[in-house]
Amino acid sequence: AEEKNFWGLNLAVYSLNTGRNCGIGDLQDLRLVSDLLQKYGANFLGILPIHLLENRMPYGISPYYPLDRLEWNPIYLPLEWVARALEIEPGENILESSFRLGDSSFQNFQSFPLLDYQSIWREKDRILRRFFQIWWQREIELPEMNKKNFYAFLKNDEQRIIYSAFFQAYALKQGGDFRSWPEEFQRRDEPTINQFIRENQAEVYYFVFLQWLMEFYLKTFFQPLGRLAFDLPVGTSPTGIESWLNQELFVFSQQVGAPPDDFSPAGQNWGFSPVNPWKDRKNHYSHFISLIQANMKYCSFLRIDHIMGLYRLFWIPEGCDPKYGTYVRSFFQDLLGIIALESQRHQVMVVGEDLGTVPLQVREGMKTYKILSTRVLYFESDQNGYIPAPKHYPRETMITIGTHDMPPLKAFLEGKDIELREQLRLFTPEEAAEQYQIREQRIQGIKSKFIQWGYLEEPYNYTDFFEAILRYLSMTSSLTKVVNLDDLLGSDIQINLPGTTKEYPNWRHRLLVNLDDLEIKIQRMEAIFRK
Repeated sequence: AEEKNFWGLNLAVYSLNTGRNCGIGDLQDLRLVSDLLQKYGANFLGILPIHLLENRMPYGISPYYPLDRLEWNPIYLPLEWVARALEIEPGENILESSFRLGDSSFQNFQSFPLLDYQSIWREKDRILRRFFQIWWQREIELPEMNKKNFYAFLKNDEQRIIYSAFFQAYALKQGGDFRSWPEEFQRRDEPTINQFIRENQAEVYYFVFLQWLMEFYLKTFFQPLGRLAFDLPVGTSPTGIESWLNQELFVFSQQVGAPPDDFSPAGQNWGFSPVNPWKDRKNHYSHFISLIQANMKYCSFLRIDHIMGLYRLFWIPEGCDPKYGTYVRSFFQDLLGIIALESQRHQVMVVGEDLGTVPLQVREGMKTYKILSTRVLYFESDQNGYIPAPKHYPRETMITIGTHDMPPLKAFLEGKDIELREQLRLFTPEEAAEQYQIREQRIQGIKSKFIQWGYLEEPYNYTDFFEAILRYLSMTSSLTKVVNLDDLLGSDIQINLPGTTKEYPNWRHRLLVNLDDLEIKIQRMEAIFRK
């Protein structure tokens, strides 16, 4: 495998606007893209995290602020597949009848340029509850989606699954922040929780049912292909399931972020609480191991967000400015050893997101344990400030044009991200003017090298420049070459603008995907990468 070039796409599932979904991209849309990649021999399909979220504006929609990193967001369930899998009869299928009668809210969602998570989940939840009710009350068992298999799934890790389902059912009555619950529910008093589960069994089992469907779909349609790449966020919501189930591990008086730097002069506060490294170690890293195992279960690649967090995290006392924070070290070698062991057990290749301020020890550790380092084309320079020659990159790297926190290529070339930051007053006019100048020099430097190396000829358009980048990526020594779907389709909209919440519609932009057009573009990628 080490001699092989891996190439493929990276995308946000929610953004896939294929014309067949309910206003948000789902796992069926992901399969459509996956099938095209398989047809043309691609090895990699990376996705932004699809873990369980609140699906509520403004803070409950970020894939990097999940309620739980061990469970999946059922908003990604394709309803028509659920109906088929459960053999819902046409007369019982409220999805089918509502579309037929033209009164479905989903038809309105299709025309929205921005995702409305809350409304879409309300509609999907209504239909999934009806499907669950039909399935729960059915006397004749189905071959696969039967109660025996459902209970086997529940028994697999019974307390965690049922407690997570309890949390979701109870949160609907009592609010989503467990810290405001009555004391006995906050501290997970077993008899009290079991009593609630007995009295609300169908409601609690509904949330188990959603996870069962998600796991079944991932196991059936993605695990055998060996192409999917999951993304493990660095943290979890301090009010969510994972924090509630592991209260003893989390330090709720602190929040994690980044110190002031050129990228973010005020510093960053990411809003979640850190794990106490000493308590984690005393607990034999059981929580960390379960995180790695759960996220490696159905994929062949795992990207670890902000891998420097395994070495140290920047702790900020609650209510303080980031400048008053400090770095707290963790047991880096222990955590790397766990990742290496699970990587062997699951046959999963690991990629670390090592961007920003990276201590030397992190890169050394990644190299020792054969974790791929991330290289971003926007940032790479040789000693003269030019884009490096393709052979400059170490083999143990994954190279990409940009990430979800950066502008897509088209916006980068046109300076739209700088314009956006100036509009939102994240840059002063003077800072913006300076950034435009730096950007123009960078683009001219890339262009001149591409012409010199024979990747580009003048005059050129966006497609020509994009294909020149593909040629460059294909010639690099990096083991894995990954292209964002936004760049392949020529989008100029940034999906996330760090440092903003309500000021900018992060994680909500939809990407129009014409499958015939996408196939032509993937075929062209294949021709370049396989030369």
